[in-house]
Amino acid sequence: MDKEELKNKLSNEEYKVTQEGGTEAPYSGAYWDHHEGGKYMCKVCGSPLFESNVKLNSKEGPLGLRGWPAFEDAIPGSVNFQEDNSMGMQRTEVTCAKCGSHLGHIFPDDTSTGKHYCINSCSLDFSSEEKKMSNKLPDNAKKVYESKYFRAYTWQQELFDGTFREFEAVEHVGYVLIIAITEDGQYVAQRNMQPGDSGYFNSTIAGRLETFDEDPIQRAEIELLEEAGMQAKSIEVFDVIHSRGMFIYDAYIILAKGCKKVADIADDPGEKIENVLIPFDEFLDFLDNENAKNKTLAPYILKLKYNQEYRQRFLNSI
Repeated sequence: MDKEELKNKLSNEEYKVTQEGGTEAPYSGAYWDHHEGGKYMCKVCGSPLFESNVKLNSKEGPLGLRGWPAFEDAIPGSVNFQEDNSMGMQRTEVTCAKCGSHLGHIFPDDTSTGKHYCINSCSLDFSSEEKKMSNKLPDNAKKVYESKYFRAYTWQQELFDGTFREFEAVEHVGYVLIIAITEDGQYVAQRNMQPGDSGYFNSTIAGRLETFDEDPIQRAEIELLEEAGMQAKSIEVFDVIHSRGMFIYDAYIILAKGCKKVADIADDPGEKIENVLIPFDEFLDFLDNENAKNKTLAPYILKLKYNQEYRQRFLNSI
């Protein structure tokens, strides 16, 4: 993203910290005293950075480091380090390995790793796996089956008359639904046909996560290259569709900007694909069509067409 895009995406404080190396006030951020299980991700690009199980108690430790989110280690390969001699001190700066955004600093400390990552809350987002699961299923749900792409659960549910009945649900790995924009501002729609179809149907670039824990950004990069032969200058999660009920999954709406053709569409005996490059409103009409097969995205296409606030939020992000 360029500076103007980042200023539209981030708050003033988030921009000052992540892009200008600023520091938020201690005890002021969302995550300094945050103890939920999950992953902390880069605020700018969404790359996973820290696991909750290595988070330190920010009320304890060296006095000068209290009041900011603290970790004793980072996810391997997720961060970079560089010397920082600003403010009359010798420190080691921590930046996101993917986008280069400033995160905080690392110091020696009496932890199991000998490290103390002192990180700004406003440089982070948080993805709660435990919270997601609690929203999907009751606490007494028992997993009775698991495969690569599915998990099946059953539980006893109390009814209104005080009796109990067995309920069940199936959880599926997530999906990525990619809104890709070329360098010259065209939107990448697709005509797609699979075995058994009577003809081509309208779609956008999409794909299934290969594991329950796969990073949707990484999967989107793979799908963009394989399904459209393209690479993007920047890629981010714009929104998430949570499907709940007997069939549970999350679908990530991915915004891929500055896309350019770098390869042919990968050969796949299971589908035929043609790219269609069209302006924004034609792209929405293309997907708001009886010939569009992916109905998961349909409510969001309607929001982009008719909800002015949501539409403007999207247009500001590009």
